Amino acid sequence: MYLPSFTDSAGDGWGDLPGLTGKLDYLAELGVDLLWLSPIHPSPFADHGYDVADYLAVHSRYGTLGDVDRLVAEADTRDMRVLLDLVPNHTSDDLPDGSWHVEFRADAADAFDAADAADAIDATHAAGDPSTVTGTLRVQPEQAAILRRVP
Repeated sequence: MYLPSFTDSAGDGWGDLPGLTGKLDYLAELGVDLLWLSPIHPSPFADHGYDVADYLAVHSRYGTLGDVDRLVAEADTRDMRVLLDLVPNHTSDDLPDGSWHVEFRADAADAFDAADAADAIDATHAAGDPSTVTGTLRVQPEQAAILRRVP
């Protein structure tokens, strides 16, 4: 369910969690037993909300964590389940200061020299190996070029 286009309870033209909660009886009458929601986390929306900026919060357009709790509780009384669509590797580059992602990137820059890794990959490919295994990571030539751009 793409929540922004479903039911707007706030009158701002953006579907939200309280609006969805208010339509649970209707959905139950249709035989719905699972609500699979598009991402509801804070996001700059560069990738339809899949570019999550904070995995522990709800975007204010959709409501609050309390609204999520109410939705799940109300859905449960109707034998419905709620599934939040989440792709953990689609983290936004617009992250709040102090988040673990920002700290990780700072630490990773010291611990990982992407240019050296890319050079090693290129050398292996030049030797005729169709793919390179570094630890458990299999890398193709195009990925070596991407590694060169890692900050």
